[in-house]
Amino acid sequence: MILTELIELLHKAQIQAGPSAPVLLCLEPGAMENGYDEKATEGISDVRLVDDWPLPGKSLVTHEGDKPKKLVLFYDNHYNLDSSPHPLCRQPMSYQSANEAIMDAFEQWWHLEGSGMRPLGEEDQEAHVKRISAIAWSTAAYNYF
Repeated sequence: MILTELIELLHKAQIQAGPSAPVLLCLEPGAMENGYDEKATEGISDVRLVDDWPLPGKSLVTHEGDKPKKLVLFYDNHYNLDSSPHPLCRQPMSYQSANEAIMDAFEQWWHLEGSGMRPLGEEDQEAHVKRISAIAWSTAAYNYF
């Protein structure tokens, strides 16, 4: 996608949803497989222009001219951001309290989703574990802290 396409889509979204609509990032394959869930979304933590150039620094031999730029949206699990709607995430916690909160979140996830993940078709145990691990690793949806 190029910047003008994104701007056009954001303009349409602003007209339809209003200027105060939250902006979240969601991994499309995860949403397609498991359905959209806001708990599996990420918040935008920064927007930067970065040089689209393979070599760092500036050449002292050759005039390179202006380097092309890319717009990069950085993200972090929105439960980790200062703007998190979850008050527990904004409070300092001891290691033990944070660990207990993480385990509570895991137990909730396991009860609601994890325990129901069964192998697909001819999928053997290793393939099943790898598929589920890839989903968990790529989304980190329940890592609130």
